[in-house]
Amino acid sequence: VAARVAATVRAARAARAARAAVAARVAATVRAARAARVAARRPAVAAAGRAAVLLPRRVKHRKQHKGRRTGVATRGNTIAFGQFALQAEEACWMTNRQIEAARRAMTRHVRRGGQIWIRIFPDKPVTKKPAETRMGSGKGNPEGWVAVIKPGRILFEMGGVNHDVAKEAMRLAAAKLPVRTRFVASVEPSLAHAGSAEREG
Repeated sequence: VAARVAATVRAARAARAARAAVAARVAATVRAARAARVAARRPAVAAAGRAAVLLPRRVKHRKQHKGRRTGVATRGNTIAFGQFALQAEEACWMTNRQIEAARRAMTRHVRRGGQIWIRIFPDKPVTKKPAETRMGSGKGNPEGWVAVIKPGRILFEMGGVNHDVAKEAMRLAAAKLPVRTRFVASVEPSLAHAGSAEREG
């Protein structure tokens, strides 16, 4: 009798262990499927070892219509945070890599001084079909993210630095961008020099 009871207990333990293993495999499968769905919505960013570029955390729709870039910017066309800004004069689709390159150029020039604001965000997915593909068969797969830029849009803002440093930093950033831009300031150069001198003193 004792042997039969012990065998029954061992069988019950084995059954519980088997059920736990099955549940763990199911949970792992669900996690993998969820991660695959997230990865499908958000394409891979920079390679390992490089800084990640801007992109949405998640989107409602993976693909969007191309849209139109006519007209001028009616919002985001004034300086809101800093004293100096870089303003677009043409319309374009600006990729997240171009935005990151411009940000790095400005940060490298001003070093640890000042503060930089990025006023645009690449939230529009761009699709592309493989090379040598016939017409039809649906829309292509998402290849990257862009920000829709219209003339007059403020791209970057800067504060806490003097006029000359900000203008040179914006010039370096403008060289990384695909559109003509202009440097704008909310204060006069003499007042900007005076404010920076007071902060340094």
